[in-house]
Amino acid sequence: GMQRVLRAALLRAPCALRTHHASFSTEAARVIDKLPAKVIRDLQGVVGAASVSESLALRETMAKDESYHGAADGIFPPQVVVFPRSTEEVAEIVKVCVAHRTPIIPSGACTSLEGHLAALHGGVSINFRDMNKVLEVNQDDMGRRD
Repeated sequence: GMQRVLRAALLRAPCALRTHHASFSTEAARVIDKLPAKVIRDLQGVVGAASVSESLALRETMAKDESYHGAADGIFPPQVVVFPRSTEEVAEIVKVCVAHRTPIIPSGACTSLEGHLAALHGGVSINFRDMNKVLEVNQDDMGRRD
C-alpha cells in the first residue's frame, strides 16, 4: 500500500534525505548537547544576556508550530533562543552562528504549517518578536519597511 510506496521513494532518495528522515524515528535525535559557552557569550555580546535564553520551556515553545509534525514525530527544540531588536543584531547573530557552524532557525509567531521550526540538529532560534516597529509605509507600492 501507501507505506510501501513511501518506503520505496525514500530508498531512492539522496543519502542526506534518508538520514534526515530516519532521525525522526529515534528519541536520541531530540537529545542535543548544549551549545558551547563561547557561543552563548558571543550571542549575549550581540543582544545582551536578557535577550538570550536557554530555558527548556521557551525552547520547546519555539519548536512548536501549527503543523502535525510535533504530534507525529515529537518536538525538536533549538539549543538557545535569541531575540534581536534590529537588522544589525540579526546580521551579527548570523555571523556568530556561521563562525561556530551552528544551525539557525528563524521564527516569528510560530504558525508554520510545514514543521519549519524543528531544530533537527539543534541550533539558534532567532525570534523576531522584538522587531515590531514599522519604519516606513510606502503608499505608491503599498509596501512597508519593518
